[in-house]
Amino acid sequence: MKPDWKDAPKWAKWLAQDRCYNAWHWFEYKPSISISGYDIWSPSIWGGRDIGYGYGITDKHWKDTLERRPKEV
Repeated sequence: MKPDWKDAPKWAKWLAQDRCYNAWHWFEYKPSISISGYDIWSPSIWGGRDIGYGYGITDKHWKDTLERRPKEV
């Protein structure tokens, strides 16, 4: 199940689900798709924090799950 932005850490600006474990992740900076071959998101080249948040399935392709924090949250 997709996490709710109300539960996001204050530093989190991005949310995405990877394919490898169907895990959701909060990111401080916009992540990119990993070149490791594991179908996961990698933290930005600028560093920043990443924290996993639950597992689940999505009705979207994992690459389409990346979203920016809504302004109203």
